[in-house]
Amino acid sequence: MRDDVLILLNERESAKLRSAEQLEEQVVLRGLAVSRIKPQPGIAEIVRERRPRVLVLDYLLGDYGTAIDVLSEIQSQKETSTILWTDEASAHVAVTAMQAGANDYIEMGINRSLDKVLNTVQDLLNKNPLKTSKRSLSSQYSEPPSIPSHSSAAREMLTKAENSALSKERIIVLLGERGSGRNTLAKWIHSARPFSAAFHEMDFDLWDADIDSIFSESRLLGTPLLTCGATVMLDHVEFDSGELLDKAERWRKDSLESETVLIVGTSCLDTAQAWERLCQGKVITIPSLAERKDDILPFAQNVSKSFDKKSKRRELECTPELINAISSLEWPGNMRQLQAAIVEAITADLERCKSFLPALPEALRNLPSSSEAREELLQVILWSKNLWEQNAKRNQRSVSALKCKQVLGKVNGNLRIAAAMMGTSIQQVRELTSASGGE
Repeated sequence: MRDDVLILLNERESAKLRSAEQLEEQVVLRGLAVSRIKPQPGIAEIVRERRPRVLVLDYLLGDYGTAIDVLSEIQSQKETSTILWTDEASAHVAVTAMQAGANDYIEMGINRSLDKVLNTVQDLLNKNPLKTSKRSLSSQYSEPPSIPSHSSAAREMLTKAENSALSKERIIVLLGERGSGRNTLAKWIHSARPFSAAFHEMDFDLWDADIDSIFSESRLLGTPLLTCGATVMLDHVEFDSGELLDKAERWRKDSLESETVLIVGTSCLDTAQAWERLCQGKVITIPSLAERKDDILPFAQNVSKSFDKKSKRRELECTPELINAISSLEWPGNMRQLQAAIVEAITADLERCKSFLPALPEALRNLPSSSEAREELLQVILWSKNLWEQNAKRNQRSVSALKCKQVLGKVNGNLRIAAAMMGTSIQQVRELTSASGGE
């Protein structure tokens, strides 16, 4: 298979070995075919035969010549672009290489030189797209995830999301209840961007790495996540102590020309407003399932279609009566809870779970065009719905007003830090402090 990127550095030098490894890792993260080769006899001919789309080339190749030898060999191959990445900080070297056919010269060792190489790789691939392949520096989400939009609320949400993607907003804030689909919408926005590379998705509630690795180089990750057209999605930013918000504000001011986008997700209105005020974040509100009842039918059909026949124990007959019955229920877990219930409905073993299926409420019994099979289906959906809510309630973090007051005292009244320490939202901290007699 033809390489998108071929790396040829003099890896006998330890610094260049590390540079080659870091570059290879970052290119792989962007979904591209990449290889590394070392200087060896006949290296110029090897490069010519491999015909990479982009060649990242060192100047001095040990005992096997220089970059000029390689460039002379591949000069006739217009489909190969070359970046000279070397520690030979010489104007003569740069001019000679460019005259021999190099597309760019980047000095190794200067500040953020790896970023410069990755950006140049992106530019060269965009200028010379493959005619026979759809491979490009785009994410694994080249096709937007399916988001039902029969309801006016969903259509309005997607219109705002598309406008944000096309207008190149730097920071986008997704405000939505638990299970409403924040991560799915983030992937949709990433796919709608005219220029996009890798998609990184993280739960900030579980984040235990250095926040600097998101915005700047770190010893652990090397190049920051927010680089080279990437989209970074950080969910549950209500658990931020304020450090992330502060660094995001600085990043936005310092990198105005960057093609990268930071998307943050939260269920807390105060948090969303803070990002809007301090970082000029574009807030997109995700409607709850109660506001999207017209989307239940297509959503249920999509979930059912995602299972092959071998995985299903029964088909989901999306009759108007069934959809109306589902719509009449409350779904605090929104789309995620509904999805779990539908999956159970088409895969559950009724013989094994009949003994603990709940009785249907009076309003859902003897529906028009109902049958015993459909009522059993509805029973499974109701059982799964109740089970989901019981588990969610069990996993909720309960914080007492007394504990809240004690933690706030330790952090000098900082709501963000207090919320982070207790594993809850700023809104809950505010409610508890208000209930106990003020902040």
